[in-house]
Amino acid sequence: MKSTEIYQMKRNLLTFLEKLTKGLSKPRKKFYSDILYGMSKAQNTLLSDIARALEEKIDLQYTIKRLSRNAAEENDLKQVHRNYLNTLKTSIPDNPLVIVDESEIVKPYAEKMEDLALVRDASKNVLEKGYPTLNFSMATPKTKHPLPLYNHLYSSKEEDFQSQNIEIAKGFNTVHTFLGKKKATFVMDRGYDRNMIYEYVEELGHHFITRLNDNRYLLHKNRRIKVPDLANRRKGKINFKTEIQGEKYHLKVSHIKVKLPVLQDTPLYMVVVYGYGAKPMKLLTNHSIKGKDDV
Repeated sequence: MKSTEIYQMKRNLLTFLEKLTKGLSKPRKKFYSDILYGMSKAQNTLLSDIARALEEKIDLQYTIKRLSRNAAEENDLKQVHRNYLNTLKTSIPDNPLVIVDESEIVKPYAEKMEDLALVRDASKNVLEKGYPTLNFSMATPKTKHPLPLYNHLYSSKEEDFQSQNIEIAKGFNTVHTFLGKKKATFVMDRGYDRNMIYEYVEELGHHFITRLNDNRYLLHKNRRIKVPDLANRRKGKINFKTEIQGEKYHLKVSHIKVKLPVLQDTPLYMVVVYGYGAKPMKLLTNHSIKGKDDV
């Protein structure tokens, strides 16, 4: 990397850090500056490489110990997160899409890391030691990538852990507060096809689009019917083309008015998409659907 590029990068980082570390002490401001600059220059998150990237005129081990000691201090993380969200206030579009997803950090060889629990390693579909993570990101036309809003690592072994649903609710609360009076659409995969989540999003006054599990039952014309059975009754009256990662698809779509037993006063729609695979994709939304454009 050229020296002019390094200088420009560092100046941009320092400008951002002034906003990110507002209200923090000077030592903590320096720590965040060192970490972000070191990660950017080293292009990875290894503490030893971050320390080398700082090029301090002292023993490398001292720099590593200093960064490690400061990284263990977490009292100001909530303040830093609030400051970070404040930098995004001007980036909130009208009717934003908020993508909700979960992942995991797998540590199969770890022995002494605190509160290690068993998580499913999605890449291998096996149980391993590690931590689940919860992630909320906002899609915006101003940036090429979604903007992270809430990223939380937790463990079922923690002393104050109550349930995964409560951890998820904390994420919704944080994003709801961040959005202010704006109404969002939360986009969620099958892991979030839960009654508690539908009720909670409705209570907060937002919309959702969720991929349905095949073992879910819905109410259609006052009858209780399983999602795949209802989807297979339709073949898709609406045609359109789309492209994902360079592959073109010719799709057919149906929309069906349904209800959930836990939200019987809320009109919902199941959107069925045929053409992505052998099975149709089934989505549930509380958005109003009156025609092709809404679909």
